[in-house]
Amino acid sequence: MREVLSLHVGEAGAGIGRKAWERIGEDHGVDLATGLGEGNAGVGGGRFGGEMHEGCLERSVYFEQGKEVGGGTASFYFPRALWVDAEPQAMQQHTKGMLLREGQQVWGSESAAGNFARGLFEVAPRMADTMTDQLRCMVERCSALQGFSVFHSVGGGTGSALASLLLAHLADEYPKLHTVSFTVFPSPNLSSSTVEPYNAVLTTAALLHQPNLVCNVLNNESVYRVCKRKLRHRSPQLADVNRVMAMPINCLLGSFSAGGMLNMDFTELYNNLVPHRKLHFLSNSFAPLFPGGCETETVYDLSLSAFHPSSGLSGVHMGKGQFMACALLYRGCVGTKDAEQAVSQLREQHRIRFVDWSPTAVKISINTKQMDQYSFSQATSSTGTTNAQAEYAHSVGMLGNHTGIRSVLHRERRKFEVMFSKRAFVHWFQGEGLEMDELESACADVATLEGDYLQAEGYGTHSAS
Repeated sequence: MREVLSLHVGEAGAGIGRKAWERIGEDHGVDLATGLGEGNAGVGGGRFGGEMHEGCLERSVYFEQGKEVGGGTASFYFPRALWVDAEPQAMQQHTKGMLLREGQQVWGSESAAGNFARGLFEVAPRMADTMTDQLRCMVERCSALQGFSVFHSVGGGTGSALASLLLAHLADEYPKLHTVSFTVFPSPNLSSSTVEPYNAVLTTAALLHQPNLVCNVLNNESVYRVCKRKLRHRSPQLADVNRVMAMPINCLLGSFSAGGMLNMDFTELYNNLVPHRKLHFLSNSFAPLFPGGCETETVYDLSLSAFHPSSGLSGVHMGKGQFMACALLYRGCVGTKDAEQAVSQLREQHRIRFVDWSPTAVKISINTKQMDQYSFSQATSSTGTTNAQAEYAHSVGMLGNHTGIRSVLHRERRKFEVMFSKRAFVHWFQGEGLEMDELESACADVATLEGDYLQAEGYGTHSAS
C-alpha cells in the first residue's frame, strides 16, 4: 500500500491530529502509547497485519514499523507524522503518551503572537531548515508515498503562516503528489484573536493558489453546536470538538488504507472532487450524529442525514447553493448495491442539488471496517448517563464541493474589509514586514474566489435527476 504522511501545524493542528490518530490507531490495531499492534506482532500477522484482506486496514500506510525492542520478537509502530509549532508547550501536551521517533516534533523559540506576518517572516525562517530536513527524512523512508495530509487553522499566527509555507514547499518539492488539508476556519460568532480576519484572508489567498490541494473546511462553532444539540453534551470542551471533527476525517483517511475497488487514493479524490483548480474548498458532514447511533437506520436514511444542514461541520448550509461534486465515504455494513440505490433515490427525489454541468458528481467509497461510536471522555450527556464505547453498524462521511462555501469566504472577507477600511491593527503586520499591497491583493483574491463559486452555480439551477 502507498504511504500517507501527516503534518500537524500549530495548536489546532496538534489537537485535531491527536484525536484523528487515536481513531487511526483503533482502526489499525495499534496502541499509540506502546507502538504495539494487535494479533501477531510481526508484519503480516493477525487481523491487522501487513496482508490485506476484507475488512482490514493496511498498517504501513500510516505507521512505520520500528526495530525489535530488547532483542525480542515484538515489533512496534511509529505514526508517519510530523508535528510543528512555534512553541513546544501545546504540541507536547497533545502528543503526550504517543510513541514518537526523535525529530518528529519541531518547535521554535518564540510565539507567532497570533500574527500571520510574524509567523511568516520571523518564526518560519528559523524553523524552515529543521522542518524541511525532517520531512525529507520521513519521505525517504517511504517506499511509495501517495500524498500528504495537513492539519491546521487559518485564524492564528502559527497554523496560518507555517502551514502556508509548508504547503508551498510541498508543491515545489513534490509537484506530482497531492495534499489533503483539514483546515479550521474562524467561527462566525466566536473569535480567539482580534486580527483573526487578516490571518484568515491571507492564509486563504495562499491556499487557493496551491496546486494539487484539496482543502477540507472545518468550523469549531458548527461542531460545538452538534455536541450540544445532537450529541446532547451539557458543556463540550475543545477536546470534544476535536473528537467530533476526527470522525469525518477518519472516514476519509480510512479509505486511503482500505483495500477494494470502491476505496480511493489521493489522486482519485482530487480528480473526482475538484472541477477547477482553485475550487478545491470542501464542506464536511458526518452521520449518524447522536448518542448511540441508530442501528435500524437504512442506508438511504443514513445518506440523507449526511446532507442535512444539522450534520454539517463546516459552517455551510447544504440547502443554500449547489453541489459541483461530492463523495460519500461509508463505513461498516454497507453493500455496494444499497449505497448506489440510496444515491440514486436522493438524486431522483431532488434531495441534493447539483449544477447542471456536472451530471455524474457522486463518488462512493465503502470501507467495511466499522467505526467506533463517539464517546465523551469523562463526561455525561444531558440525560445524566455516560456514553459507552461501541461500534456503528454503519456510518458515512460526506465531502462536498458545494457553492455554499462562498458564505464562509464572504464572512471572513467582510470582517477583513471592515477593519482594513479603518486600517485597524494594520501596523502590527507592517511592522513585521508585510506590505499594504499584500493585504489588498489577498482580499481581492478571496473576492475573486467567491465570484468563481457564484459563477459555477450560475451555470444552471438544476436539481440532479
